[in-house]
Amino acid sequence: MSRSDIKTLTADIKNHAKTLGFVCTGITQPQTTHDAEKIQYWLQQGYAADMSYMHKHLEKRLDPIKLLSSTKSIICVAFPYAENISDSTVIANYACGKDYHIVVRERLKQLAEYIQKQTDLLTYKIFVDTAPVLEKSLAQQAGLGWIGKNTLIMHKNMGSFVILGEIFIDVELLADTPAKNHCGDCTKCLDACPTNALVSDNQLDARRCISYLTIEYRGSIPIELRTKIGQHVFGCDICQTVCPWNIKISKINVGGIKIPVASHGGFLFLDKISPARQSRANGDSRGAFRPLPLRIPKRKVPRGKPRENRFAFYPKKEFTTPDLITFFLWDEKTFKEKTHDSAIQRIGYECWLRNIAIALGNLLYDVKSSTYLGYPELAERGAGIFIQKIIDTLQQRLNHPSELVREHVIWALQQHKTGKYPTNI
Repeated sequence: MSRSDIKTLTADIKNHAKTLGFVCTGITQPQTTHDAEKIQYWLQQGYAADMSYMHKHLEKRLDPIKLLSSTKSIICVAFPYAENISDSTVIANYACGKDYHIVVRERLKQLAEYIQKQTDLLTYKIFVDTAPVLEKSLAQQAGLGWIGKNTLIMHKNMGSFVILGEIFIDVELLADTPAKNHCGDCTKCLDACPTNALVSDNQLDARRCISYLTIEYRGSIPIELRTKIGQHVFGCDICQTVCPWNIKISKINVGGIKIPVASHGGFLFLDKISPARQSRANGDSRGAFRPLPLRIPKRKVPRGKPRENRFAFYPKKEFTTPDLITFFLWDEKTFKEKTHDSAIQRIGYECWLRNIAIALGNLLYDVKSSTYLGYPELAERGAGIFIQKIIDTLQQRLNHPSELVREHVIWALQQHKTGKYPTNI
């Protein structure tokens, strides 16, 4: 193909990607990553914790061509998820709906099939947080955004509330210019991390990260970190919510500007919004913008599907308004049913109970949290009654067959000073 044809094809692919919900699409070439030294240093320092798979296939991580030898171009995409859909910090926002691995992979497959129809594409590989792919490094090279000090990709219009995905293809496309870093001297994400997991710019010590501890880790949570975890049961968004770029984007005035805005996992293009309309949407007169209800073009809505399935990451109510006591009383069958097609299911029932036990133990330090647990009447009648409800709930798991669960239940009860419990199980 001529350079003109390549340019046209690249633009066509990006436009089609937008119809599939990808708010940003960039192209990069398969080349050795510029972050090789950082990755090797990260591994040498033990920051990968017990994620042994991070040490495997290091050559493939550093050199994408080794994942698919025929690769000529790498398509990198960003798919948005809603950043303010949960009433609490219990469940990370991205996990409140359908598993992103499923959602993004399905759409990347549609994009790959579209490219096959337009070209002589023979081979391709799709990656969504799978295989030894340094997706953030590729995303930066493809111009999607820069790697922030919180180690996440930051897009100037979308912030960091995006899911990344890649397609390796054997078709030549026009590469984009790598994104420049715009973090400057800001250290708000580093300062806000309750466990000090962000040890330096772009370096995260997984051994102290709440997301790692509540999702990836299968053992006993270090005692010195348990109170710092707070009510986080699955993941953590703190280093994102404090980021000035994310705050700026959530309040941006979009009058006369056309930008995508994340809302319940889809996207909505807003164009020439009047100050009056913005004020009505916000319920105030300052003109600060908050996303309006999501609209998806009718042609993109699968017919015959229930309403909740029309949105990629449509949040489940029980996760956006979490009730820790109810969560803790689920049996394993209920857990699997409630977390079906959810990223939450990956931690398993045992770690689910472990995490909730810690969260219930930490409620001693933040009684106000009862308002989002669904027990405001208990808070109104007094903290003592509310705490007793937690104690009664925890005691129901004292004889759980899992040693891991029992250990964390005993710790939680000790936090509420209900009596002396043995330190050994």
